[in-house]
Amino acid sequence: MWVACSCLVLDANLYRAILRPLNEGALWREPLLPKAKQWGFYWRYATTNSRSADIAAVAEMSFADEPVEYAGRAFECGWSQRPQAAREIAERVQQLARRLADIDPAYGRIRPDPGMRRLRPNDPGAIVDMPIEDLADRIDRRGRFDPPRFPAPVGPTGYNVLYRGELGASFLAVSIRAGQYGSGWVENRVRVRPEVEHPLWRDPEQGIRVMDAMVQIWSPEWACAFSHTASIGPDNVGISTIRPWLAWTLQPLQPRPNPPYGRPYPAPFPLDDAGAPAEVRPWQGGELQIWP
Repeated sequence: MWVACSCLVLDANLYRAILRPLNEGALWREPLLPKAKQWGFYWRYATTNSRSADIAAVAEMSFADEPVEYAGRAFECGWSQRPQAAREIAERVQQLARRLADIDPAYGRIRPDPGMRRLRPNDPGAIVDMPIEDLADRIDRRGRFDPPRFPAPVGPTGYNVLYRGELGASFLAVSIRAGQYGSGWVENRVRVRPEVEHPLWRDPEQGIRVMDAMVQIWSPEWACAFSHTASIGPDNVGISTIRPWLAWTLQPLQPRPNPPYGRPYPAPFPLDDAGAPAEVRPWQGGELQIWP
């Protein structure tokens, strides 16, 4: 569950053990993996030749240089109620993969996520190569958890599907929750997570291209590129905080009733702690905010 304020507090010694001595300038080291898995999370430090004390100055860093959690940078877009059929979702996710391939060709080769293991040669191939009927059938059979399940029409809980590419510098993970509707808590959203060190994170115009594809294809109400930054708080404990890079809303977001919603705005909004953006521009019928 994503939140728009400090959301994770760790013992300082554990935090430093996971981050590793920063003066080594390590981006990531295999010996840390067992301990990180043991505690159920990863940290990644994105700068080099630094000391632990330097984390206090994280607010002065650019978005791409801040220390972040392992999966700490992502694009998300979301919308409220909208029934969607499996074929419509299949068509849109293929369009998304093709659009993202213009940014990095590897992004066009995402495949159905096989779960907590590496992709294998005999796993289903790239979704852009699948006949649309086959991809839609796979979504209808494997992307829903409502009774009485396939072949009955999908219920108001909609679909949840995951796709990803090969591990490496051009890794990409895409998660989709779509087709939800009804009287209760409803949040449809698409999450696009490039590898945290990918060059696109240093180029706002490339980031806007990703958001442009998401907004044009999924017709959301909001979109945001953000990170979960890692820092040491005043009580000498590790803290994870939302840090926006790009944020767009079609209309100003209005507080939602509680219940059924657990929070007044969709995460990662409302971004109140981010400070004023460096630039605000009209975009896609709404307002785009840009932070350095």
